[in-house]
Amino acid sequence: MKIKHKIFVYPGHGGKDPGATFETYKEADIVLEISFLRHFLEKFNHSVLLSRVDNNYIELKSRSQKSNALTFAYFTFQLIKLTIKAKGASLLTNGFVRLN
Repeated sequence: MKIKHKIFVYPGHGGKDPGATFETYKEADIVLEISFLRHFLEKFNHSVLLSRVDNNYIELKSRSQKSNALTFAYFTFQLIKLTIKAKGASLLTNGFVRLN
């Protein structure tokens, strides 16, 4: 099967940086779970690389170097804004940015 596109997914935070938190929820955990939608993309012959696959913190420089070392057609990141007053959350993503 021919690979359609190479996609780099950047789930924000991780490890020592949990991001926004509310009760037992951590932004780092939620965006990582969302990033595992890569399996859906892989079923359609896209090659997907995550900047992290577990709850380890990876320095921003290392994440950037990882994404820049390879040629990707798309780059996306996920961050979540937790709102206590509204008792909800919203997913912030840049969508897919076409790189070439």
